[in-house]
This record gives sequence, C-alpha cells and structure tokens, in this order.
Amino acid sequence: MPIVNKVKFNSLIGHLQKHKKPLDTAGKNNSAFLQSLKMVPVSILLTAYANADTMPSENRFEQVSDSMHQNAFIRDLPPKDEKTTIQANVETILDNEALKQQPLLLHYLFEQSLNTEDPHLIASLKSAYETLPEKNPILLQRAEGFLKKNAGHYRQAVNIYQRLNQSHPQDERIALDTAAVLFEDKQWTEADMLFAQTALSDDLPEAVRHNIRRYRDKIREHNTWQFNGSLSMSRNGNINDAAPAYCSPIGCQPSQKESGTGINYGLNIEKNTPLSGHHNLYFRSYTGGTSYYFDKKSQYDHTLHRSHLGWQYQNARNTLNILPFYQAQLAGSDEFESKPKNNHRLIPNMLAHALGVQITGTHRLPQNKGQIQINAESYRQHYRPKEKQPLYDGNHYSLSLSLAKPAGRHHLLFIGLGSNWFLPRQPQLNGRSNHTAYTRSFIHTGWLAEWPSLAGLQSRLSAQYGQRRYKGQALDTDFFYRTQKNYETVFSASISHPKLSYRGLTPKLTWEARKTRSTHKWAERSQQQLFVEIEKNF
Repeated sequence: MPIVNKVKFNSLIGHLQKHKKPLDTAGKNNSAFLQSLKMVPVSILLTAYANADTMPSENRFEQVSDSMHQNAFIRDLPPKDEKTTIQANVETILDNEALKQQPLLLHYLFEQSLNTEDPHLIASLKSAYETLPEKNPILLQRAEGFLKKNAGHYRQAVNIYQRLNQSHPQDERIALDTAAVLFEDKQWTEADMLFAQTALSDDLPEAVRHNIRRYRDKIREHNTWQFNGSLSMSRNGNINDAAPAYCSPIGCQPSQKESGTGINYGLNIEKNTPLSGHHNLYFRSYTGGTSYYFDKKSQYDHTLHRSHLGWQYQNARNTLNILPFYQAQLAGSDEFESKPKNNHRLIPNMLAHALGVQITGTHRLPQNKGQIQINAESYRQHYRPKEKQPLYDGNHYSLSLSLAKPAGRHHLLFIGLGSNWFLPRQPQLNGRSNHTAYTRSFIHTGWLAEWPSLAGLQSRLSAQYGQRRYKGQALDTDFFYRTQKNYETVFSASISHPKLSYRGLTPKLTWEARKTRSTHKWAERSQQQLFVEIEKNF
C-alpha cells in the first residue's frame, strides 16, 4: 500500500476496560466493602463481577488502528533500487595525466561520461577536464549538478540545473536533465511543466519522447487517487473479548468466550495534490473492521474509520505531514447498555468520534539504505453512550519512532518504540481517580522477506510487546483496590505468493496471536486467528 495506512507503529492491544463499572465502592475502604458482601447474594455478585471493567471495544479498535498504522508505514517505504553496479577489472590504458595531453579525446570522453551516470568516472574525468585552458563551462556545470544530486544534495543540484536551463533555454538535453532532477526532488508541478514544454520540440528522437511520457505517467500515477483493499474470512474463538476463567474469595467464574466466523475488511484511499514546489495537499482515509453478520453475531461487530486532510512537504529525502483528522468508531449492540441485543445488523451503530491532528516526519537514508519515521498524534474522543462518557471521554496522545532497513535485496527489517497516553475528561469519579487513565510503552519488530529460491514467495513476521499502567486503582479478584498493570504481546506471521494472484487479487495466509497478562485477572485476554486475506491495489 504503495506498500501498508499502510509507518508509524502505534498501539499493540486495546484498552482493557469496559463501560460497566460494577462493585463501585467509591468512598468506602476495603474492609467496609467486604462487610457489605455478606448482604449480597453470591449469584448476583458473581454475575456483576463477570462484567468487570474490561472495555473490549477499545481492544478491538486499537487492533484495527495498529494494522492501519503499520501498513501505512510499510507502504511509504521507498521502492527497491533496481539499479545494479557492475564492477570489472579493466586495464587502465590512459590515466588523467595522459588524457591532459590529448584535450580533444579528454573532451569527448568527459562529454560521453555524462551519459553513463557513473559518479566515479564523471568525478575523475571532471578533475582532469577542468585543468584544460580551453574547457566547456556547460559540461562542467552539468557534471557538478549530477555529482551534487548523486551525493544527495538535491537543493544545490536543482539550483545548478535551473540556472543552466535559464541561460540555455534551447538546449533540450539541459531541459530534460533539469526536469529529471525536479522529478527526483518531488517538485511535481515544475517537473511536469518542463517535460511537457520540452516535448513540444519537433526534432526530438522517438526514444526521448517515450522517456518523457514515462516520467509524466509516473507523475500522474503518484498524484492520482490510490486505492488498496483487503478482505478475509476468519475464525475467532473469542469474538466478545472475554476474560479467561478466574476465581475470587466467593467462588470461581468460568470464561464466557464466544466463537464466531467473521469477515475482516479494510480500505485505504490516498490522494496527493501538488500545490507548488515541495508543497502538497494530502488526503488519506482508512476504513476497517470485522463483521459477524453472516454468523448472526452482529452484536460484536466493530468498524474504525479515519480521514486525514492536510499539508505535506516532500523532497527527495524527507516528508513532513501535518494532517488534521476525523475518526469514527462503530460497534454492535454489545457495546450499548441502552440498546437491545441485535445479532443481525448490517451496519454497526455509531459508538464514538474524535477530532485530532497527526504529525509525521520521514527521512529516507541515502542509496535506499532504509527509512526513519517519527510520529506524534493527539485527538479528543467523545462517546455516544452516556454511560461511557464519564469514563472514556478524553484526550489521547502518542509518540513513536520507527526504523526500516534492508538486509540484502530480498529482506527488510523494521523496529520501533513509543508511548501513548489517555487522559479522561473527568479525572475524578465519586472521589476516586478515574482508573481508565493510562500510560503505555511499547516496542515492535518485524521482518519482510522475498524468497527467489521459492519462486518469489513473500513472508512477513512481526512481534510487539507493551506495558500499560493505569492511573488510580481498580478492584481486583481478591476485592482489593490496587494499581492495574497489563503486559501485552502480539505475534503474527503471513505468507503470500505472486503466482497465485489473479487480476491483481493476491491471497495472503495470516496467523495472529494476542495475549494480555495483568495484575487483575478479569483484564487478561488470549486470542488467536487464522485467516486468508485477499488484497487488491487499484
């Protein structure tokens, strides 16, 4: 996607708190609370305790958000460098000192070297050529511009080529070199205009016209609407994100896990609109989730939608996005106390919405040696159900750093770390700290590979680990208030093969496992999925 919305790597596993808050004994100490248990029928108490504050909706939505951010980071990686350098042992017949004695030959070789785009050869001949008393300053400036570009100094290279083009507007070779360096520096409008202007010349060879068309097609392709979609069917043994079985001083509570077969879906839409120079208007949208409509368990459906629209600065090495966004979360009836159970609803209900801003800076290392990305995000979220608002309305913040680095031509490694925070709008509830507030730190790593020995089989492995510490205290299974900590892990593996593609549809087999350990047993989770996903770029 270009390759995965789709990176910033953000969340690992969701917020493990739910909208219900049973056994809320705010203002009472533990001993008083335990005394009150004597007056409560055990069956009622266990039923209430089973609904402890685990908020599966946030778990599901963070999982979709994880996928969105990871795929966006990977999609933004630069393509493979298809150029190869062929080195051979060549006997040197003439060195630079000998060439200086033959200025016509040196001039010819230097001029021809500019067509080879061999930086070592051009630099060597340039050092000899510029010592000649009679030298062509245009050739020297062209060589200087190329060497600056090759060294990654695009601003200087663009200035050199533009000055040459202004002083020699009829020189088609200079115009094409200038347009090409503007293209590499992501100055789309200026590059396209210069290519179009040069193409009007009557005496251009057909091969040159073909090359101009290729450049202009790439510019249009980069700035047209980009769509990427995926669809898969999965079997999940815990679609309601229930806790495992646990025991308390008054009895044991069995797990209430439900299994189901769902359809996972995702759609990315991107559009870049060049404004001037390096400045662009950038749009990105993502919609994804899971539907259990055909299994008649729509009460557990969930959908996340996010649309960005903002400013993008982009050059050959760097990209800076400042993107305000709108986010919506939709869910089945299980997330609403006020709604009756509805197990066969096609479109989920609006659960929450948010407004925020995302700032992303990306630096591409020279010679396609990798990419570094830093991402910061802030948004304010509001829930529709009134029972959730005191607990979960508030501000979310995140900061992450990611690095992707090729390991040979067919392997890519990536690693990242970061933190995110949630600050509820109501920090105090009934005299106690709102324990839904948390700070979370995480690290993730992964490996993408292509296997030529297996006819191009592609694989992806990834692992994530995070620690989430909640503010305040929550009731544990021993009926004591204490600080909650969650330890979250995610593993996934997928394989696909381009030879199995049909009309751009590529199947991918994915296995995923998520596990949460916690100081509070009711917050623990375990989930595994195996599914075949179909991807399409169009």
